[in-house]
Amino acid sequence: MIEIEHNGSEILNLYRVEDVSVALQFSKKQSLISQFYDIADQNPNDIIIWYHTKLKDDINRPYILNNFKDYMMWSYASNTYLGDAIGYVEDSPFLKIAKDVKYPTWLMTSNCGVIHARQLLKFKNTVKDKNLDFALNSIGKLGLTNGLWCYSSPQILLRPDIVKSKSANINNLYKFIASHYKKRWILLLFINLLIYEKRFTLVSLCYGLFFKKRTVDFKIELSTPNSEVNKRNFSLDVIIPTMGRKKYLYDFLKDLKEQSTLPSKVIIVEQNPEPTSSSELDYLNDDEWPFEVKHIFIHQTGACNARNIALDLVTSEYVFFADDDIRLEDKELLERTFKTFAQLDINAINLACLQVNETDTVKNIKQWAAFGSASSMVLSRCVKNLRFNMALEHGYGEDVDFGMQLRNIGEDVIYAPNLKLLHLKAPIGGFRSDIKSLNETTNNQLLPKPSPTIMLFRMLHTTKAQLSGYKTTLAIKYYKAQNVKNPFAYIKQFKKRWRISEDSAINLINQNNH
Repeated sequence: MIEIEHNGSEILNLYRVEDVSVALQFSKKQSLISQFYDIADQNPNDIIIWYHTKLKDDINRPYILNNFKDYMMWSYASNTYLGDAIGYVEDSPFLKIAKDVKYPTWLMTSNCGVIHARQLLKFKNTVKDKNLDFALNSIGKLGLTNGLWCYSSPQILLRPDIVKSKSANINNLYKFIASHYKKRWILLLFINLLIYEKRFTLVSLCYGLFFKKRTVDFKIELSTPNSEVNKRNFSLDVIIPTMGRKKYLYDFLKDLKEQSTLPSKVIIVEQNPEPTSSSELDYLNDDEWPFEVKHIFIHQTGACNARNIALDLVTSEYVFFADDDIRLEDKELLERTFKTFAQLDINAINLACLQVNETDTVKNIKQWAAFGSASSMVLSRCVKNLRFNMALEHGYGEDVDFGMQLRNIGEDVIYAPNLKLLHLKAPIGGFRSDIKSLNETTNNQLLPKPSPTIMLFRMLHTTKAQLSGYKTTLAIKYYKAQNVKNPFAYIKQFKKRWRISEDSAINLINQNNH
C-alpha cells in the first residue's frame, strides 16, 4: 500500500505501510494527477491512498487493508467538490449521499481516498486536469459507468466529521458537464441556474463549449468465482406477488423446480379484490414441489402490501424478489448467483431482466442506479427492517424506493448482466393504476404532473437541484405531447399541475402515516 501525502498543490511525502518513506520519483513540474500516474506506474500492484497533510493522522489504515478491493475507488468529504448544481444535470441516486454509511457515488475529493494503481492507470491518457479534485471526480464519473465501484466511505477516516472539500467554480462546473455529458446539458444547466438561482452564466456556458466529451473503453476485471462454492452454505426464499396469472406463475414455479440449486421456500401472496373469491392456484396442492410453498390468499390488491406480507415470512439467508411472469431459462441461474455473491462479497444483486428479443447493452458487472423488484436477490438480514413504501401502492417507484432504502443503510445494488431472466410482461394481472390527484374537485379538472407517486419518490430521494432539473426537463418534453401550444399558457398550466402533484404526494405520506 502506497500513501500519498499532499498539501493540495504538491506531494509532500510518499509512504508504505507503517510510515516507511519512499523516494519521490516524478517531476514536480507535472500536475498532481500526473504525479499520481507516475507513482502508479512504479507501483502497479499496490493500493494507493491519497490524503491532505492535515488528515495524515486520521486515516483508518486497518479498515482500508481489511475491506478495500482492487476494483473499487473510495473517497470521503462532508460536502462535494461539484456542489449541488450538478443535480440540475444528473438524475441518478448517486448524488444524495447518506454521509454516515458507505454510499455508492462517483463524487470524489482530493482530501482523502483510495484506488488501486492498476485501475488508476486506466485513466492516464484521458484525465490530465491540473485541478486534482476535478481529475478525481472525472475518474469517478468515467469509472463508475465502466464498472469501477465507487463509494463515499466515512470509514476510511477516524474522524469523518472534520473533512470538508473545496468547491468548484462555475467555469469548472461547465467544463465538467461538457466533458462527461451530452452538450445539451450545458444549455440546460444555464437555464436551470437562471430559473432557480437567478444566475446569468452565459460566459461560463461559452467556456464549456470548448471541451469535448471524454470517453474511456475498458473493463474492470473481477476475481474469478470459486467453482467449489458449497451450495449448502446458501438458503433462499422466493417471494412472489400474483394476481390473475395462474399459468404464468405455474411456468415460473416449474423453472424453480428444475434449478440445480433449489430454493428453501417459495412465498406466494395471491390477491383477488372480490370478497367472495377463492384461490385459483389449485396446482400448489395438486402438484409436488421440492421446496416448501407458503401460500397466502388476500382480497387487498397491491404489490407493496403483498411483498411486505411475504417479507415478514422470510427465514432463509437470502431473499429473491420475483414477479409471477418471469422465466428462468438457465437451470443453474440460482447456483451461479450464489457464486457471484461469494465471489464479490456483496449483499444485493440485480439480475438482468430482459424481454423477448431484448439485447442488454451493459457488459460489465457494475453499480446499478435502479432496483428490480422482479429480478433482485438480497441478503435477508439487510431487508429485515425495510418495507415497500405503502404510499407508493398502485403507482410507480416502489422498487427504486426500496433500492434507495438499501443504499441509505450502507448497502449497494450490483447489476450482473451475465445472470439473465426472461420477463414476459404478461398482459393480464398487474398492480398499477392511474392515481388521480387527491386535491381534484369539480372546479379543477387538472391532473397532477408528474404522477403523485413519482413526485413522492423524487421528494424523498433526490436533491433539491435534481428535483428542479427534473421539473425543467419534464416541462420541455411534455410540451410536444399536450394541446396547449401557447408557451406562456402552457408554463402557467404546468406549474399548477406540478403544485397539484406536490400536494398529492404530501397527502399520500399523510394518509400512509395514519
